[in-house]
Amino acid sequence: MSSQIESYEIHIKLSEQIRVQTTVADEVIGTVRKDSRSVITYPGPSRLDDERLARLQQFQGEVVVMTDTETASVAEYLAAQLYASRIGTFIGDPTGGGGSVPGNYLSFELPSTRLGLIVSAKMFFLPKSDMDHLPGVVPHHWVKQTFEGFRQGRDTVMEFVRAMWS
Repeated sequence: MSSQIESYEIHIKLSEQIRVQTTVADEVIGTVRKDSRSVITYPGPSRLDDERLARLQQFQGEVVVMTDTETASVAEYLAAQLYASRIGTFIGDPTGGGGSVPGNYLSFELPSTRLGLIVSAKMFFLPKSDMDHLPGVVPHHWVKQTFEGFRQGRDTVMEFVRAMWS
């Protein structure tokens, strides 16, 4: 049985630098190419035959995704894909990466001034979900580590997770 995971949508601003790095030679410089949202089907192709795959143990439990304000970059990318695809229960704080973010930075030098610049050529948009109006991934259960718990060496978020599934 396969399932689908919705991925980010990517907008690419075409430039001479992008043209050198990719296969967009025939497209007009300055335009924005909108790569539609992709849907990734899992499981992907395997090196194992169907009989060996059928003998493997498969996870049968519930998925719990713990996030906090330090969840950014590729961790937020994964969390957003799982959330949009309704995989798992999210617990903790909202992600801190900002949701839809620029990426794929290019560096170059201005010819006259020799100033070095770094610019983003791509914009990654969060997968569609019921929280499109928010800047990141907001958990189903908003639970914070308490100061008192921290002082006592306790992880109050993990305690909440254990209490929910015990």
